Amino acid sequence: MDFLGCGYTDMVVELGVVDVLICYTDGLSEAVDAAGRQLGGDGFIDLAHALPVTELTSTTSFNSPW
Repeated sequence: MDFLGCGYTDMVVELGVVDVLICYTDGLSEAVDAAGRQLGGDGFIDLAHALPVTELTSTTSFNSPW
């Protein structure tokens, strides 16, 4: 498919009861800490792994050091 000149692929994924879907924008991975370091992709993955999975709900927020 094509949207404003940007190609993408769409697909259907069925989530199970133990699956987690995290939606975010590039603003999260581009967030900086007090020293000016970007969170980046690896930092985002680390942050996602640190989420309290047993407590996740559709409205869970997570306070990170970033």
